[in-house]
Formats: sequence, C-alpha cells, structure tokens
Amino acid sequence: MTERRVLITGIAGQDGAYLARLLLRQGATVFGAARATSNLWRLKALDIRDRLHFLPFDLSDPDTFDACLKAANPTEIYNLAAVSSLGDSEAEAERTRLLNYQGPLELIQRALDHNPEVRIFQASSALVFGRASEAPQTELTPRAPDTAYGEAKLALDEALEAFRLGGAFAVSGILFNHESPLRAEHFVSQKIMMGLAALARGAEQPIELRAFDHVRDWSHAEDFVRAMTMSLQLSEPASWVFASGEAHTVRDWLALAAPVFGFEPEYRIDGDREVSVCRRSGRVLAIAGHGEPFAEPGTPRIGSAKAFKAASGWVPNYGFSDLVEDMATAAKAR
Repeated sequence: MTERRVLITGIAGQDGAYLARLLLRQGATVFGAARATSNLWRLKALDIRDRLHFLPFDLSDPDTFDACLKAANPTEIYNLAAVSSLGDSEAEAERTRLLNYQGPLELIQRALDHNPEVRIFQASSALVFGRASEAPQTELTPRAPDTAYGEAKLALDEALEAFRLGGAFAVSGILFNHESPLRAEHFVSQKIMMGLAALARGAEQPIELRAFDHVRDWSHAEDFVRAMTMSLQLSEPASWVFASGEAHTVRDWLALAAPVFGFEPEYRIDGDREVSVCRRSGRVLAIAGHGEPFAEPGTPRIGSAKAFKAASGWVPNYGFSDLVEDMATAAKAR
C-alpha cells in the first residue's frame, strides 16, 4: 500500500491545524510547510505539534519550494497559506497578489513537475463571487470579485482549471465563512466570543461591531477540512463550493452565545448606532453602526454545497447552533 504523504501549507492556521489532526487520524504522514516565525499555538492546543514534520517554507520565496517538495515527496498537497485578513489584503494589494496567486501558482507548477500524479487542494474563497447576482451561489454562479483578495483567488482558480484540462488532479475549494474555537480574534465570530467572556469576567467595554444584521453563511472549520480530504478522494477533480446553505446574522451569534455567559440580549436604537443590552442587568453588551448602515445591502453571501454533497456524500456534523455553542463554551473555559 502506497504511503500517504501529505504536505500542508498554512498548517499553523485554523484550517491547517484541524486538517493536520484529521489526516493524522487517517494514518497519513503529515508535513507542515511553515515560516520559522509561525505561531504554533493551535497545533499545541490540538496536541499534535510533536507528530508533525516541519519544513522551512515561504510563499513569497520560491527558492524554498523545491527543497520542501523533495523532502516531503507528497502524494497530496493542501495549499491553505494566504493573506487571511480582508482588511490587510485591500491595504496591501501587491502582497495579496503575491501570496494568494503568484506564489501558489508557482508552488503548484513545481509540485506537478516533481510528481504529475500528486493531488492538490487549493483553498479558494466565496469572495470570488463579489456582490453576486444570485443567492445561493453555486459552482455556476458568475465570478465578479470586488476585492484584491477575491481577484487573486479567482486568478488562481482559473489557473487550476487550466491544470485540470491538462490532466492534473487539482481541486479548488470555494470556502464560505467557517469558524471554530481556533479562529483568530479579529474575526467577528471570535470577537463576539472573547468580548462576551470578558464582560462576564467584569469588563465594562462593550463589543464594537459594524452591524448586527450582516448576513453570512457560517460553517464549522472541522466540517470543511473533512470536505477538503474527501474532495481529493473523488475520481475527478473540480471546483467545489463548501457552504452550509443557511443565512445567519451577527445578531444570531449574540442570541445564541450570550446566554452561555449569563446574558439575555435585547436591542435599542441610539442615534446612528444600534445597541445590544442585557435584558436583566441593563449592561451594554455590544454596539453596532458607527455611522454605517445597520444592514448590509445587496445579495446575501450564501453558498450551496449540493453539488459536492452529491458527488462525495459529505454531510456536515455541525449546525449553526452547534458551531456557536462550541466556540462559546471554549471561550468561557479560557
């Protein structure tokens, strides 16, 4: 039986950590391509740090690619490394194009030169759709990115389509929002959890949010990494949407998470802001608005994973309430 050797870039991130744990459980030998400065706290939290093989790697430095590929000799590659913050991507458009398109494209080309049979998963994004003309978005929805991040991801998706036409097993996973207790604190989901935990411990500063009624399609990261591995076991490669198909708002996060910390949220309008307060104590929990619209205009960013489910049999283990409970429970225990 051929040894399953897996190379993961971005292994120190949320998705990389969960993916590494899953692959180890499946019996794979896992190599983590990471910069020397990478913070490995997620891998330590999952108790897998010492079971991984780390290789020096930098998406901005192609000189690191060949040594990494030679040492790992992978049968599967998951490229999860990228600029992860939308704000950072817009502020540094050139760096975004380098790390989200040019670097990965060069890595994939060299990986195929090293082993034409290698199976490759590339993490794409729902931002390739921009402000979509339809909801839910599917594999057939027209791409119209309106951010530097989305443009770079789309360019790489198109390159992978060309690789597939040439016979490569290269998958693009179009990932909608996905969260977990390992999510960084600048993401709204974790910002809410950490803010509620701090308030429960006696802090007075309310959580500052853009709007309570922003709509997104949120899933659990563990479900998505399982989908990633399943996509590479199919008979044919393709571009797949990974999503829950459900629309939820920031208000929904507060409604489900706040009771875990002993709060009962209700809302009132205060000038150009909307304020969430605890019904019982009157404490201010969160403030949204800051002069921006309370609700987000345009077609909601909701995905349909029907095609992938039909092809692979993938069924998510977490519903939205399960995701919120998992994150809230973890934040409360910190």
